Amino acid sequence: MGQKQDFDKRHLEPETIRQILRYHRMSHGRQTIANVLGISVNSVRTVISRFEVLYGEALQSCGAPEGDSPDAKKNPVSPAEYAESIVKQSDELIDAMFHPKAPLQTVRADTVIDGRYYPDFRALAAIAVIEKRQSVSQVYRSYLDVCREKQADPLSQSYFYESVKKEVDSINRKNDDYYFIQDFRYGEYVELDFSGDKYRVQTNNMTEDCWIMVFTFPASYYTFATFVSAQSTAESCRGIAEFVKYLGNRMPLILKCDNFKAAITSHRGSSIVPNASFQNFMRELGLAIEAAPVRKPQRKSSVEAAVGLIQTRCGKDPDFLKELQTLKTFADHCSFLQKQVDLRINQAPFRKDTQMTRKNLFNAYERPRLMPVFKIPDYAEILKEVKVSPNYHVPVNGHLYSVPFTCIGSCVEPRYTHDAVIIYLAGTEVARHDRKDGKPGDSISLSRSTKPEHCPPEHQAIMKDSERFCSEEAVLKIARELDKDPDGLYAFCKRKFECQKNDPSMTVRNAITSCAAVIRLYEGSADRSLVSRACRITLSQSQPRLWNKVTVEQHLRELRSQKSDGGSVTGGLSVNYPSGEDAFFNTGKQA
Repeated sequence: MGQKQDFDKRHLEPETIRQILRYHRMSHGRQTIANVLGISVNSVRTVISRFEVLYGEALQSCGAPEGDSPDAKKNPVSPAEYAESIVKQSDELIDAMFHPKAPLQTVRADTVIDGRYYPDFRALAAIAVIEKRQSVSQVYRSYLDVCREKQADPLSQSYFYESVKKEVDSINRKNDDYYFIQDFRYGEYVELDFSGDKYRVQTNNMTEDCWIMVFTFPASYYTFATFVSAQSTAESCRGIAEFVKYLGNRMPLILKCDNFKAAITSHRGSSIVPNASFQNFMRELGLAIEAAPVRKPQRKSSVEAAVGLIQTRCGKDPDFLKELQTLKTFADHCSFLQKQVDLRINQAPFRKDTQMTRKNLFNAYERPRLMPVFKIPDYAEILKEVKVSPNYHVPVNGHLYSVPFTCIGSCVEPRYTHDAVIIYLAGTEVARHDRKDGKPGDSISLSRSTKPEHCPPEHQAIMKDSERFCSEEAVLKIARELDKDPDGLYAFCKRKFECQKNDPSMTVRNAITSCAAVIRLYEGSADRSLVSRACRITLSQSQPRLWNKVTVEQHLRELRSQKSDGGSVTGGLSVNYPSGEDAFFNTGKQA
């Protein structure tokens, strides 16, 4: 037996063929032989079928060749004897018998032999395929036209394809610019796809079943990947933003994708109709979309292959899956995924070259041709247009948001991001608010966000006044600072709040409104001391239900009348009132 050769791994070892023949000679079934040897039933069937062909040829051969070959016997032999004779042959002979090699016929280029036209395959590979970048199918169609002109029979398609491929590989192996021969130009295209498998990712808050969103440059085959918790428009746009950030705020000209339902509403031939939110995000980013035809994934074969590599090299690694179960933020898990893609794919040997990698090609030729991105837009969900009501507010998710009062009656387009609500009028932003969705079951009129600059001037004055008198403490502070007489304006406001606390029918807002009205009366009076005295008289002579601006104004008019008549401004009225258990509380108890 000769020295053991390095046989093709797709072929069975000669020793395995010998064992199959021995078991077959012993009348074992194919399934039994496959189980014993640990190989497939098809492999057993192939060997037995080939043995039957060889045995038939041996019986039909009248003049067998000389030597140790089983064909050397001129007398008919039984199948068992023929099998035993094969078992005794060398490894090389058994390999040749059961794996016959049929090399392509070598003929002179551009000739007609036996009625068949043989083209110059090397010229076709160099000029048509490599230089003009034509597909082999296009070259074969041109070859058929030439055959018709020469009135010669064409070669089979498989023979033609294999011959062209052989010449292309031969040229590329000798060409230093092999890695520059691309179907796509550097910096122009990136392809997008999602993994078919889902992966459980443990974050600090919950466990999520995530897909992997994959971007691959078809020129350099450089790949970026990130987790997405859903194949939605929002998550897709977030993934695209992460892709652009990872490249250092750079991107190619065109994104090629298929009809992923998260962002595309319909697919009409080679054109797509994306939803408004996705289209707006891509328009603001400046990245064009190109759709691969439906049910033709080969049009974005680069990313399809990258998805397969990620699922094989990463997704089936127990250490990789174990790492996804550690407590991390979602962003940390995405960063870990890309590090693994870089290590196992981008920096791995590429095209049987241990020196040239996808990362080298990307950094040397792809990255310099990418466009700079000056701003990555926030993703915004675009809602239906809504008409601005007379109160210059628009409803968004159960909450009212203000817009400039000049927009009343116009139709505006609300958009909301994760943190903000942005409102557009004819494509121009007119309002922006922090997002505050209404609670389920609440009336929409109870929750609103209003900016003072959106209000008419008179409403702005009211809002400022409301902010000024926002609480009991604020009202008492204003009264104390305005009137230095502790028994005047300040005492009126203090007693009003004490009354409110003992009267269930009165709210704090009612008390604040009443006190604010008296304070504004005090501020607008030319003689503030008279207002202070009017407050003292109101407290001493009126019941608590009459402690309001109307009563104070009535006493103020009386004081002014007395002053104009030259009389005493006190009018003989007692301005002393008891504190603590006063007449009001006694009257209330008697009632």
